Amino acid sequence: MKARYLYRIATMNRSRTRHNSGFSLIELIIVIAVLATLTAIAIPAFNNVARNARSTTAKTSLTNAYKECEVSRADTGNPVHTILANGGGVNYTGEAATATCNAAPLATATTSDNCAYTLNLNTGAKTVTGAQCAAW
Repeated sequence: MKARYLYRIATMNRSRTRHNSGFSLIELIIVIAVLATLTAIAIPAFNNVARNARSTTAKTSLTNAYKECEVSRADTGNPVHTILANGGGVNYTGEAATATCNAAPLATATTSDNCAYTLNLNTGAKTVTGAQCAAW
């Protein structure tokens, strides 16, 4: 009788542990829903950070080229600047791709988001074209 009682207790414990281990389907669905929500929030935020970084790179590079033109114009009378290299989602055209500041003084930086930042290297006048582009 005692052996039968011990066997019964042992089998009850095994059946309980079998049902209590692991996660239920509803728990897994809730975890997946929470992860999907966090991902839906994080991806657009990351895209905005990347867009802002490209815009800042374009504007800073053009502004630096303008400042170089002003300094070299004051020092030597021959305004020149460092040639801006394409990369990082920004393409430079016009005077940004050459070292001169006089011929056609418009330097343009176009980001991969179709934002075009233009800077007149003689006057410092700035323009922006594009739907969702950050202002100067």
